[in-house]
Order: sequence, then C-alpha cells, then structure tokens
Amino acid sequence: MKEFRNFLPISLANEIHDKLTSNTFPWFWLDDVTVSPEERHEVPDFYGSQPGMHHTPYCETSGPSHFFGDFQFLYHYILDAMELDYNDWMLSRIRCGLNFPTFREKHFLHNQPHVDFPESEQVDHYTCLYYVNNSDGPTVVFEEKKESPKYTIKYKCDPEKNKLFVFDGKHYHASSCPARHDARLAITINIIERKSRLKSAERTNVKPFLRVA
Repeated sequence: MKEFRNFLPISLANEIHDKLTSNTFPWFWLDDVTVSPEERHEVPDFYGSQPGMHHTPYCETSGPSHFFGDFQFLYHYILDAMELDYNDWMLSRIRCGLNFPTFREKHFLHNQPHVDFPESEQVDHYTCLYYVNNSDGPTVVFEEKKESPKYTIKYKCDPEKNKLFVFDGKHYHASSCPARHDARLAITINIIERKSRLKSAERTNVKPFLRVA
C-alpha cells in the first residue's frame, strides 16, 4: 500500500477538480455507490443503501466515453510513480465517484466491502484512488481477500486533494461517506497485470476491450 501526496502538478489537480465540479460534466445517479441493483439483495441489512453519482470515462469491456481523453493521463502518471512496465500492465477502468454525506447512525463506519472484479482472486491488479477534493470519509482496506461475514481493517486512507492511494486490488475494501463535508470526490483507476487478465478472459470467455491508454 502506498500513498502519494501532491501526486499531480497543481495545475492538473485543479483542472480535474474544476471539471468534476462544473455544471457541464455529466454525472449519473446510483441507488448504491458500491453494488449494482442486481447485487442489492446480497448486501447485509447493516450496510443499507447509500446513493451517489458516478461517471465511467473508461471500462475495458465497453471502451471509452467521450471524456476518456480528460482522464487518460492518470494511467500514465500511476505507472510511472509505481515504476511499472507499460508492456506488463493494462488499464481496466477509470471511474469517477461522488459520495454524498451520510445521515446514518454513528456506528456506521463504511460502505459495503467489495472487490472491483468478480474474478479478483485470479487477476493481479492494483486499485488506485485519486482524491479530487479535501474531505472526510476514508477508504478502508481489509485483511480479507475473500467475502467474509466479518472483516478486519488493515488500513485506512483519509481523502486529501491531489493524493493517490494504491493497494492490492485483491483485498476487500470500502468507501466511506463524508460527515463533515458536502461531497467526497474520488477517481478509481484499476490497472491489471496483462498476462493474468488475458488468462482470466480465456477462462470466462469474456474478451477485454484492449485499447490501452
């Protein structure tokens, strides 16, 4: 797990912030920021449902949105910061997320634990969180790499404008909603070890969209 403060040049950090908070950037409603409607019935009642907004500039299975070019450079900055070879790693997804303040009970500490890929155990990948604004609502990483009735906290990372947080995507993790700020803005960038992803695609018969940033 690594944290990179002041990750981008301040001009780029401000550019991303201004884009995501402008009245021209398209956000899309989510009934729950963590799970899809199809998975909603599988979530324990304790976690409830936490609405929010999202926009996915890039997904490997469906390709880019019109805004992909505005976020593509994040992938390159991450590979350089992590000293990863471009030939060995591929971009899987870029997802912008907006979490609203929570009004739940004080014992509610985080949203539903999850991994970003159903085949997470078979694919070597990093989950990278770029924090767009200053906010409370930490990202919580758990010890567990399999679904569990109880999770043990391994690490918490507090949002901070222009910070990048990188961890092994096989670990279950969860976002948190702000309690003292109006919104929590973060961008999730998923990068996958190319060899293991292609092997996984062969097993599942799902072909990734192989356009690499």
